[in-house]
Amino acid sequence: MAKLVPLVAHRGASQDALENTLAAFQLAWEQGAEGIEGDFHLTQDGQIVCVHDEVLYQDGHPWRVAESTLVELQQAFPFIPTLEQVLDVVPAHKRIVIEIKCGIEIVTSLLESLRQSGLSTQQVMLIAFNADVIALLKVLAPQWTVCWLVELGQTTSGELTPSTLEIIQTVLQIKADGVSTFAHPSITPHWVQPILDKGLQWHVWTVDDVELGRHLIACGVQSITTNRPQVLRQGLGRYS
Repeated sequence: MAKLVPLVAHRGASQDALENTLAAFQLAWEQGAEGIEGDFHLTQDGQIVCVHDEVLYQDGHPWRVAESTLVELQQAFPFIPTLEQVLDVVPAHKRIVIEIKCGIEIVTSLLESLRQSGLSTQQVMLIAFNADVIALLKVLAPQWTVCWLVELGQTTSGELTPSTLEIIQTVLQIKADGVSTFAHPSITPHWVQPILDKGLQWHVWTVDDVELGRHLIACGVQSITTNRPQVLRQGLGRYS
């Protein structure tokens, strides 16, 4: 029997519930996701909140997360949970992917929250576009799995950019465990293989199309982030 390719619910089951909320994360478990993914920022008073944008708006008034306290944010936006609240809803046999949306200022508090959560290192993956954040995480807490986020584009000649060589060079430099890339439809096994040959992890986001999911599984992907975990699992089958 083929190995299960885990499905990670992007900001929870975000097609069917408000993203980055406890309701979306709970629904993800009900829809059979193996993991959840959420976005996290640091507030002015040193709390970590689960929200995608660095600036939120209410009746035209901007709320900058980094310049607001937790109480202020939750009064204006009651649906915003803290990191601790999100960690509390991760079952013993499930995983969470934590995307860090700000800078290195969040790292110390984040690692302390993980230490207190009781979650195992097998249950958590940390991701960020900011290479400095990745590097600091691996210096301070090398036991946690940390992957660098990479957007992919395509040149006029059809080549994916950045190249796998460029990706590998950065990943090795910052001592990341692997990479999580945009699920570009032009990815091929040949493009991916150098990453896998280095013993690095490879994950993708965000896949809502079953055929694209099947293609990426054939390329060797190790987890798929999706807005539609139930639909994708039904389409891909329990084992892929």
